[in-house]
Amino acid sequence: MAIVYLVGGTGNQLFQYAASSSNDKFSNFFLKSFVRRRFGWTNHEEAISFPGAPWYIQTLGIVLLSLDLILATKFGFSLFSRLDLRRVQANAMISEINKFGYFQNDPQRRDISHLATQISPDIHEGRIAVHVRGGDLLKIEHEGRNIYGMLNSDYFSDALEEIYGEITVGQRRDIAAMIITDDPEYASSLNISPSGISNVEICQLSLRETLSVAIGADWFVASNSTLSYWIIKLRDGKRCIAPKPFQKRCDFAMPSMTNRVLVNYK
Repeated sequence: MAIVYLVGGTGNQLFQYAASSSNDKFSNFFLKSFVRRRFGWTNHEEAISFPGAPWYIQTLGIVLLSLDLILATKFGFSLFSRLDLRRVQANAMISEINKFGYFQNDPQRRDISHLATQISPDIHEGRIAVHVRGGDLLKIEHEGRNIYGMLNSDYFSDALEEIYGEITVGQRRDIAAMIITDDPEYASSLNISPSGISNVEICQLSLRETLSVAIGADWFVASNSTLSYWIIKLRDGKRCIAPKPFQKRCDFAMPSMTNRVLVNYK
């Protein structure tokens, strides 16, 4: 058993969960508000819980993790922790007691589908949920640090028109698009206005509400965020559209019921 110290938002945490072994336990120490403030990290809302390690094991693990972070930063090796951070990577030389990092390139060993039981889907016939990410992504874009890329209005409009094109007049007339976003001002500036869909609503929801709407919708249009990636997985085969490549830096394999829209990131 190793302790996985969760870090980042829910999308990142789900990568960490999927990359873990079945007997690993989890710590939310680095998700606590005072810790995030200390490191200058974004204070994300939490909506999904993971099996926790006992507090005394977490305490011992943090001592060893602190030692390994110093060793890895200064000397390039770690004794008891596997590290996969943006600037620090190391494997445990003695025994893997801790795991700390993002692990987005690791094989996905653990099925996450059962985690969907923690979310009550908001079922609404004819709804298309569209996820638009602004906020911190827009901030790093303006600072010239965005390695993920920004999706423009053409992607979202093309995705919606592709969905509408699959719906014949005789099948459904009450199509509505709900744009769910952390940044309504940015979402509004995209002026997403697909032909054939007149009912387009922009909503800023809590994380739990976002997951509920996105999982329960008939169709889902993903952004290029890790949260969108895992929403596709949690939808368990329901129709989705995602950008290709998923991010400017890399692509992710998608379930078979996911259509891809080609994106030229700038």
